[in-house]
Amino acid sequence: MRILLIDDMRTLPATVICRTAQDGIKALQYIGPFDLLLLDNDMGFTSWEGYKVIDWLEQHTDFLPDEFKIVSSNPAARERMEVVARKLYGQYDVETGTFYEKIV
Repeated sequence: MRILLIDDMRTLPATVICRTAQDGIKALQYIGPFDLLLLDNDMGFTSWEGYKVIDWLEQHTDFLPDEFKIVSSNPAARERMEVVARKLYGQYDVETGTFYEKIV
């Protein structure tokens, strides 16, 4: 399974780890496809948040991973990201917090 983690601090098991949203979008474009995207929102001192990645994916659905999981601890950002994820994926696993079955 090819996993992309976009997070400025966490180190989780992943095939590719990007520390900025911009690098994450480049990875989706040039290194993908990925089976799973693990996405944080708060990216330290950069002006780009993880939300920009899911917003970009909404416009570029060819790069959408098979599964998507929000790893952000920020509840407001998580809610905002979930709104977009629900437009892109038909199913949500409450136990794992994973969106799956692309609908776009």
